[in-house]
Amino acid sequence: MTVKANERSAWLREHAVQVRSTAPDDDDFTDLEPMLEALAGVRIVLLGEPSHGDGATFDAKTRLVRFLHQTLGFSVLAFESGLYDCDHVWRALREGVEVGEAIRLGIHDVWRDSRQARPLLRYLGDRAVSDHPLILSGFDCQVSGEASPRFLVDELGRFLRSPGPGLLDPLEWRAPSSC
Repeated sequence: MTVKANERSAWLREHAVQVRSTAPDDDDFTDLEPMLEALAGVRIVLLGEPSHGDGATFDAKTRLVRFLHQTLGFSVLAFESGLYDCDHVWRALREGVEVGEAIRLGIHDVWRDSRQARPLLRYLGDRAVSDHPLILSGFDCQVSGEASPRFLVDELGRFLRSPGPGLLDPLEWRAPSSC
């Protein structure tokens, strides 16, 4: 092992937090509290996964998201799903649309159809209408659900024809024949 590898190993031993549980519904966050100091002042936490289909990681991630939201006040969860589509999911959740129906509008099916992602998606739905919502956002430019094919062309047309933006003369706007 090189000196740098030894230094990294020592750093990890010193800073690692032993997690007691990865159960998504485990509300006892005492095992995660050692992270509070490291997360003090942090505004963005990136949570990845080794592959999109790794259910065990999603279980742990759900618990960690709940900890970040409930304990540290984080208020936005950004999914690797379409910006436009996730905005529709968020609006539907805020209007009280059932979670399963709302997420079809924009969460990629790899998570939408995953048993392990359901607790997090239910948590999003439960919190959407609370005093401390966990706001959903997307950060991908691709179509990830039903919202884009159902609403995008009409909404874009209304925006482009609306007074104010001056982007396009209404006579020049023609909706495409298909999306």
